[in-house]
Amino acid sequence: MALTKVIGDGTGSLDTVIIGDGDAGSVTANTNGDELVVECSARGGISILTPDANEGNILFGSPSDNLGGFITYKQSNTTMEVGTSISSGNLLLYSGDGALAQKIDGNGHITKPLQPAFLVQPTSAQNDITHGANQTIIFNNERFDQNSDFNSSNYTFTAPVTGKYFLSYSLWVSNIDNQPSYWETYIITSNRNYLYTIDPRAFDQDAASFTFNNSLIADMDSGDTAKIQILQQNSGTEQADIQNYSFFSGALIC
Repeated sequence: MALTKVIGDGTGSLDTVIIGDGDAGSVTANTNGDELVVECSARGGISILTPDANEGNILFGSPSDNLGGFITYKQSNTTMEVGTSISSGNLLLYSGDGALAQKIDGNGHITKPLQPAFLVQPTSAQNDITHGANQTIIFNNERFDQNSDFNSSNYTFTAPVTGKYFLSYSLWVSNIDNQPSYWETYIITSNRNYLYTIDPRAFDQDAASFTFNNSLIADMDSGDTAKIQILQQNSGTEQADIQNYSFFSGALIC
C-alpha cells in the first residue's frame, strides 16, 4: 500500500518544506517557486534507496508532459544516466554564479558553454621574421574564445583549470629562405615545449610558401600558459612572412 502526501496546492502560492534544524543558517524560500530544504549541521544529503537490480530516479516535468528530464541510477549495471525524454525538453545545469554550465537537449546533444575553447588568427601578415631568435606569433584576432581564456594582447592561452588540453596550430609562411640549416616552430607551454622542425636546404630554391602544422594533447595545470613561436636559424635573410590565414586553436577535453 502506497501513501502519498501532497504539500502545497499547486495554484501558484509558494510552499516551503524544511526538514531538520541543523543550524546551517537562515532558510529563505525560493521566490520563484516551491522548494524542499534539508538543513544540516554537518554532513547531509537526500537518498534514493532501491532494491538490487532496480532504478533510482529524479524526474523533472509537468502533468502535461509527464517526464521532461531525468537523472537515473541503474543498480543492475551501476550506470548513471542524465537526459531528456522529449524533443523540446532541455536539461540545464548551472554553476554557482548562475551561468549555464551544461545543456542536454531532447536528442541527447550535450553543450558546455563555459568549457574552454578558442580559435585565433592574425589580423594581418607578420612580415620579415627576425632570424636567430624565437618569435611569438601575433594571434590578435579571436574567431571565438569560449570562457575568455585567450589574451589577444600577448597572444597567450591560460588554462583556467588543471586538465588535458587539445592544442593545434597551422602557420602559413611565405618566402622561406633555404639557406638556414633549420626552421622550427613551437607550442610553448609552462610544462614543456613541443617542437616541429624542417631543413630548408632540401629545397632547390627559396620556398614561395610552406605550412607548419602540429597538434597534440598537452597536460596543463591551472594558470599554465600556451603560445606559438617560430625560429629561423641564424643564417640567410629576414624575408619570411606569417600570413593571416594561420591559426591557433585549443580546448579542454578532460
